[in-house]
Amino acid sequence: MITLKKAKMEDAAYILTIRNDLEIRQSSGGSTFIQDDEHYIWLKNFLTRKNHFYFIAELNNTPIGVVRFQPYNEINQSEISITIYPQTNQKKGYGKTVLRLGIEFIRKNTEINEIIARVLKTNPLSIEFFKNNHFSPFFEDDQFIFLKLCLE
Repeated sequence: MITLKKAKMEDAAYILTIRNDLEIRQSSGGSTFIQDDEHYIWLKNFLTRKNHFYFIAELNNTPIGVVRFQPYNEINQSEISITIYPQTNQKKGYGKTVLRLGIEFIRKNTEINEIIARVLKTNPLSIEFFKNNHFSPFFEDDQFIFLKLCLE
């Protein structure tokens, strides 16, 4: 069974491993390698900020990925980032369940009514993932396509 647990500082190494994975950096737009100390400072700040939520997705108590929500432009908007890791866990339907669980948390515990996904145009699998999960494209720039899910 897949569950979400709130990330803690004890999860920093796992989160950093995901963040620094070359394939993930290439598919997410995060091109630079992050050093440990920089990551720990960022995570500590993230975990203490209002309307910032970071979860470790687990399958039978084993980490299989992360999902993160942080404020977007409007007060009631949140940007989502979701990664299933390691890649051997991908294409098994876990992402859909992790997304559903994350959205359930947001619906039950916040005033957020729109979730925004910012996806590289060169990442068609992620674009299709969000489209297949009821997100609709609403804006593009040179690098990204932005998709939105209305919760109301």
